Amino acid sequence: MEIPEFKSDLRYFHGVRAFRNGNNIFLKKGSMEASYSENSMTLPLNSLSDVSANPNLEDLSAIFGTSLIDDLRHWLGDEPGSAKGARFARKPVHNFDVFLGHSSKDALRAKPLADFLNAAGKHVFFSRDSLPRLGSTDYMKTIDDALEGSRHFVLFGTAMSNILSSWVEAEWRLFINESALDERQGIS
Repeated sequence: MEIPEFKSDLRYFHGVRAFRNGNNIFLKKGSMEASYSENSMTLPLNSLSDVSANPNLEDLSAIFGTSLIDDLRHWLGDEPGSAKGARFARKPVHNFDVFLGHSSKDALRAKPLADFLNAAGKHVFFSRDSLPRLGSTDYMKTIDDALEGSRHFVLFGTAMSNILSSWVEAEWRLFINESALDERQGIS
């Protein structure tokens, strides 16, 4: 299932939403309800290719951190020195059979499902158990990597508001968009 309004033009990197629109990219850090002036930026895509001193990249680095530039270049297939148009050439590595998406409000109720799937021999990413076991303190990156490295996504929710909470919605939208992209590229 593909969400037409996002297709392959939306990604999440370390808490930053990146939306490609034509020859520009819009970046937003934090919740969508937060102020757009202090935590967002729009820049031309071609500025990511520039390896010389570039004020756009300096601003991007100052607002969002230096690792985002490399992530964006990799996503867009526009790393300095690489052939243009090599977008999305990655073959996903599946580290998890199932990513169990849920709101923290539903964690206690989702736990028996995670335990059941694990007992059935499935390797499950369940944030409450998996994050401490993986030992990373960069939870957003770990969750993004787990989403990209999961074969299936199971969404657990006891209320629509929990399913549509900003973090849970970001997870399931990212998984759907990644799956649709992989399908279009013939990656399974």
